[in-house]
Amino acid sequence: MSLTLANLGRLIGFNSVSARSNLDIIGFIEAYLRERGFRLTRISDATGQKAGLFAETGPSEGGLLLSGHTDVVPTEGQVWSRDPFRLSHEDGKYYGRGTTDMKGYLACMLSAADKAAKRDLKEPLKLVFSYDEEVGCVGIQHMADRLAPLLGTPRGCFVGEPTEMRVAVGHKGKAAIKATCNGQSGHSALAPKFVNALHLAAEFVVELGKVQTWLATQ
Repeated sequence: MSLTLANLGRLIGFNSVSARSNLDIIGFIEAYLRERGFRLTRISDATGQKAGLFAETGPSEGGLLLSGHTDVVPTEGQVWSRDPFRLSHEDGKYYGRGTTDMKGYLACMLSAADKAAKRDLKEPLKLVFSYDEEVGCVGIQHMADRLAPLLGTPRGCFVGEPTEMRVAVGHKGKAAIKATCNGQSGHSALAPKFVNALHLAAEFVVELGKVQTWLATQ
C-alpha cells in the first residue's frame, strides 16, 4: 500500500465530524510532521477542544502553501453499507467518510511533506490544517490572526476541495443581505388602504428569484 493510502486509512479512522473535537486527528498529523522535522504551530480555539495547525519546512520565504480542513460532515441518519470511519476498498474505489472531502487531500499533503523532508528545499513547503470548515469555514476565521504572521509570502496556495481532478481558480461567492419590509397598521376591514409588509416581502422574494434566474444564464 502506498504511503498516501496508508495515511488516508489512518485519517479516515478519526471521527472528526464537525460537532466533535478534532484534537486526536491534529495530534496524529502533528506527530507525523514532527518526525519529519517540520516547524509546527498549533492554534487552539477558545474552548481548547478544537485546534488548527501550521507547519513548514525549508526556508521561510516563497514556496507553496497547501491548505485543508480536518472535519467531515455527519453520518447519522444516513444509510452506509460499510463502516464510514474505516477505509474500505471495492472494485477499484475507496470508501469512507471524507475520502474525497477532504481527508484524501490531507493524505496527499502528508505524502508531500514526507517527500519534502527528504530534500534540500530551495523554497519552503507550508501546510495549514484547519477545522470546522463544514459548518461555515469558521475554523480558519478563528485561526486567521495567528496565521497571518506565520504564512509569509508563498507563491501560491492549493486548497484541496474536490473539483473532479480539475484545477479551479475560483468558485461561486455568496452575498448576505438583510431586507426589512415595513408596513402600515390598520383595521382588517380596510386592508386595501394600508401597506402589508408580508405582501412587500413576497414581491421581494419573487423579484429575487428573477435575479437568480438571470444570474444563472450569465
